[in-house]
Amino acid sequence: MKHKKIRWSHFSVMLIFGLSIFIASIYAGFSYLLETSRATATDQAYDYFALLQANQEFERLQHRLEIASVDPSTATAEGEDLPLLEQLGIAWVKLNRLIEGKNATRLRQDEALLAFKEKADRFLEQLELTLDKDLNSPLYQPIPDYVALQKLARPLVEEFKPLVDQKSRLLKLQEQLAAGQASLKYYFGGILLSGILVLLMYGYALKRTISMAKEMAYQASHDLLTRLFNRSEIEQRVEELLTAARLNDEHHSLCYMDLDNFKIINDTCGHEAGDELLKQLSPVLQSNIRPQDMLARLGGDEFAVILYDCEMPIAEQIAERLRETVQDFKFSWAGQTFDVTISIGAVSINKNSDITSAILSDADAACFLAKERGRNRIYLGQSHTLESHKTQMAWVSRISQAFKENRFRLYHQPIVPIQANHVEKTHYEVLVRMLDEEGKIIPPGIFLPAAERYNQMVRLDRWIIRTLFEHLTSHPEELDALEICSVNLSGLSIGDRNFTGFIVEQFESFGMPTHKVCFEITETAAITNIKEASKFIRYFKEMGCRFSLDDFGSGMSSFAYLKGMPVDYLKIDGGFVKDMISDHIDRAMVDSIHRVGHVLGLKTIAEYVENDQILALLRDIGVDYAQGYGIGKPQPLTHRNT
Repeated sequence: MKHKKIRWSHFSVMLIFGLSIFIASIYAGFSYLLETSRATATDQAYDYFALLQANQEFERLQHRLEIASVDPSTATAEGEDLPLLEQLGIAWVKLNRLIEGKNATRLRQDEALLAFKEKADRFLEQLELTLDKDLNSPLYQPIPDYVALQKLARPLVEEFKPLVDQKSRLLKLQEQLAAGQASLKYYFGGILLSGILVLLMYGYALKRTISMAKEMAYQASHDLLTRLFNRSEIEQRVEELLTAARLNDEHHSLCYMDLDNFKIINDTCGHEAGDELLKQLSPVLQSNIRPQDMLARLGGDEFAVILYDCEMPIAEQIAERLRETVQDFKFSWAGQTFDVTISIGAVSINKNSDITSAILSDADAACFLAKERGRNRIYLGQSHTLESHKTQMAWVSRISQAFKENRFRLYHQPIVPIQANHVEKTHYEVLVRMLDEEGKIIPPGIFLPAAERYNQMVRLDRWIIRTLFEHLTSHPEELDALEICSVNLSGLSIGDRNFTGFIVEQFESFGMPTHKVCFEITETAAITNIKEASKFIRYFKEMGCRFSLDDFGSGMSSFAYLKGMPVDYLKIDGGFVKDMISDHIDRAMVDSIHRVGHVLGLKTIAEYVENDQILALLRDIGVDYAQGYGIGKPQPLTHRNT
């Protein structure tokens, strides 16, 4: 299944470029507005600046008039071509044109200035009329009466000056506007630059965030060691395929795969070697499936592969190719070479398949059955077989929950001597019971097979030993009255390399007398693990413990191994004992086992003694001990287990 990659880097560049143009456009708009405002203000300032020049000219002429009124000879200064009166006339004409000119639009809206102009015009008209009527006017005299002229002009100059002074402030305003515009340019330029920098940083942060999000998404869907897909991704894809199968009548397959000897490599060379094996094996598996298929690591040494559009016959071929490839694979580490094999379970995904969790459970069960039936093989899921397996798997979950909620209890069943000359203190077998969620007793025949099959017995054996030792040593009166207690051990516990050390630790921690403990091992477990069993028995025999070989007689070949087993008791298989009244062969078997045991110096114990008839017959044969419902039913220990 292919995934499209989003070109986030292109998106970031386009985003930054677009926003930069947007901000630049805003800046250009502000600049245009500022420039327009500046031009308008400058035009006004120039208009009033011309008024200032006119004002300065009038002040100069007034000053000349004052001097000429005292000394008429100064009316025409050296180097001047025009007499004072003509200069006065020219100045007045300039002022008049300024007020009426096309650059004085805003000046014409100034009522004070217009009022002044009207007064000045009336003054000139009156002066002109005066000159026309009176040729003796000082203006037409060879030496004009500058005193009278000064008196005529002064009121106009005095009235004009404050108007111009008031307007002259616009010149400073223009300068401020020009300076302000420059500041605003720098200000908006800074904003633009800062904006671009911020956008660049934002773009980088966005890219980093997207990159981190993609990395997190990758980690959520992939196994970091092998870089394959992980369990959660497999579950999601199976869910999608199941939906598609129901809608479109599609057929797919799911294979669960488990390495057979991964634990040996881990225990021998360490977890680093195990990790390296997984990393080397992953591309080998990947190269032997189709391009459209999906390989995942589920955890530990477990893998899964989804085979798209693949019915079971083709799935079996692909699974066989994977099995052969792994079988041919050689793993080297620290100068050692290891053979690797794999067990594979395959199930179909179609419109008739159960829910997703059931499909995954079926695939897991099929893989387990492949491993159970010899390893390095393929098992194609069959509904009836898988259903039985899943029922036991459900018990594994219930057993784990019972551990968490402390719902196991210790029971005991008496073992009594049946010969008249044998007197013994308390002797019993320790049993375990499990309570269900409502506190009811679950028979051991229901949960113990599942615990044995799915590797829960080592944990359970540890719990029994620790709880028993704690109970007995905390109740000295019970311990003193006890001759011996028998504790069943699983073959898995005997084969566990850490179990021996655990028992030694419990003996030392609680101060439990070793001679009061008898460990029971089934005949099957002892024969299957004869080397480990013999070593285990001899070790604890030296510490003072005793041993009983349980369910003896289920196979006559066991007599060949009996001489090599340093045990103290033989427990005759209850299958022979319970029917010995009506079945002469069973009676003969019980008698034979008892005789062989006595020849080897062992005490014999008969199980399943359910009535007095069986008890009397066992006594006649010479069996040493009896155990069963006819002797005493299992009962809880005197005090509640903790």
